[in-house]
Amino acid sequence: MEEEMATNDVFSSPRIVADTPMLITWAAAQAILLAGNKLTRVAWKNDDQVFLFANALHLRKSDGSLHVLMVTSGDMAADDWIVVPSAHH
Repeated sequence: MEEEMATNDVFSSPRIVADTPMLITWAAAQAILLAGNKLTRVAWKNDDQVFLFANALHLRKSDGSLHVLMVTSGDMAADDWIVVPSAHH
């Protein structure tokens, strides 16, 4: 009976899925950009990437074109920013 109680009282830890990216806010995204990382948004549903270069935010679109990013209020309010994994990992 004691053994049965011991196993019934044990709760499993939450499972972390390694392939699930952590969604972050624009406020958190800014610090990540300043650290040299690239970001994307789930809402974009493509491979567009934002990064800091020459003191300005740039957007590399999935077609390879490069643009200076105009951050919108929608981007700032979004909580679906994701860090793009670096090629070194």
